[in-house]
Amino acid sequence: MPQLCVAIVPTLAAPPEGAQLVIFCDPRSYVAEMDSSMMLAAAARYAARHQVYLVPERFIAANYLCLCLISPKGEVLGAQRAIHLNLSLREHNYYRDDTIRPFDTPFGRVALLVDVDVNMPQVARAAVEDGATLLLSSQFIQLYDLYEDRVRYGAINAALSNGVNVAACAGMGGIIVRCDGKELAGFTEELPVCASFDPSRCHADRDAIAAGRLLLQRHRRLLVEGTMTEG
Repeated sequence: MPQLCVAIVPTLAAPPEGAQLVIFCDPRSYVAEMDSSMMLAAAARYAARHQVYLVPERFIAANYLCLCLISPKGEVLGAQRAIHLNLSLREHNYYRDDTIRPFDTPFGRVALLVDVDVNMPQVARAAVEDGATLLLSSQFIQLYDLYEDRVRYGAINAALSNGVNVAACAGMGGIIVRCDGKELAGFTEELPVCASFDPSRCHADRDAIAAGRLLLQRHRRLLVEGTMTEG
């Protein structure tokens, strides 16, 4: 698969022609646990009918906020539970996971960033260190708190800091960013948002980024002490 065409569309809207991977974009915070099985069944039928890979809506399962990736056969290829919760969800006492779990797909190793996890640099970093080359994010932001730069810079930072491709939706908008930080489709609420990229391509400096982080980790104390001494 030399080029992967990703489309962010409203829930259950038909994908643009040529789309291979679809992310549902929805205005609600999540699908309640009692409705999750029906939502996933509808998502599986959609994926099979349109022959696409699909990231459906965020949903509650076993008291976790979750995302999953469904294959064109209607099968779940991988799932992820939220590691962090936004403030509006904490009052529900949902559980939180402690690990990001990338999984293999025909278009590379994928990590799902659930809700606010896209804004947590350590989550994206852990995913990439476990081999992820594509980050897919689905986030809920209250309308009064939804502004373009918040979504744009979350996605751009995740891509550029880790040298991987990122597709992210929030509210009723989305953005697709290449591994070098270039916006292939800038954030907009005029859906669908669609772009193509080489899913196997990672930024040339990815190894250098990892090496730099390792040096900082190993010598953080020395570097900090040296800075304090110079000051």
